[in-house]
Amino acid sequence: LVGRAGGASGRAVHGLRADLVDAYDEHAPLLDVAPSPEGLTAGVIVVDSQFADTAPLCLEEMLKRSGKSEIGTLINTHHHGDHTDGNSVFRPKTKQIIAHTNVPKYLKSGYDRQMAQRAQQNPPPETPAPAQPATIDRTVSDTLAFEHGDERVSIKHYGPAHTGGEIVIHFERGNVPHMGDLMFKP
Repeated sequence: LVGRAGGASGRAVHGLRADLVDAYDEHAPLLDVAPSPEGLTAGVIVVDSQFADTAPLCLEEMLKRSGKSEIGTLINTHHHGDHTDGNSVFRPKTKQIIAHTNVPKYLKSGYDRQMAQRAQQNPPPETPAPAQPATIDRTVSDTLAFEHGDERVSIKHYGPAHTGGEIVIHFERGNVPHMGDLMFKP
């Protein structure tokens, strides 16, 4: 997703006007790139970094298509690996990572559990040890809102559901919600 000047793309996805939505599947974060890099006003917002093995391609393509050298904001909807394992790939090129207050502790406990299991394996595993979780720069316990280019981004935690740390992101001017795993495509 990007902050961009001007009007809508005119595309529709699932009945929504796709001012912000360009592509989404289980291996690629949501993104929309203005028709030209000059149309970008605030850089790219990524929702969920996906798996570590697919994140480099996503990051490279977003930077290439946006004409930017870094991601403005990465927002994690919750702590599961298919939403956060790519954080360490995005980290060097991302200004800030935002997640619910519980996400850093859930990531740390998962890492600690994996390391304890590795330490007990005999013979020792030949695979590389997991990377420590990337640092979350800003956490949200209830609500957060900020301006990003011509878009207003609202984040809200409605309470425990799929995990104890989901957030819903609403791109208000585009009227596009992102609900992570709280809503699945049938």
